[in-house]
Amino acid sequence: MPKISIDAIKIEQPIGEFFYGKMTARDLMGISYSDVRRLENEERGVEKYLGIQRPLKKDRVKDIHSYISTIDATFPNSIIVAINEEHIVWENGRLVISYSKSEVGNIARYSMVNID
Repeated sequence: MPKISIDAIKIEQPIGEFFYGKMTARDLMGISYSDVRRLENEERGVEKYLGIQRPLKKDRVKDIHSYISTIDATFPNSIIVAINEEHIVWENGRLVISYSKSEVGNIARYSMVNID
């Protein structure tokens, strides 16, 4: 069973526990998927927004690729990752994320947060 262990800070709030930490981009890409924003029609004809991420645009990817090749490239945004509690364990100040090989790329839903 694959595992990712990261240094983290446990934050307890009235609505639940949160963890603040960092992981490599490779690890994040290995466990995550983007919940793309979309519309769904309900029975009464009312539209409902689902998802939180904008759809991927090839032109934007090219722009980002060009940007990260520059000397000044930085990404000062946070990435919020939602993982079901069945996949995490808090051990000695470290957050351990465990999953089966069949769940690769499908346990962590993420969203970018702009902290301007």
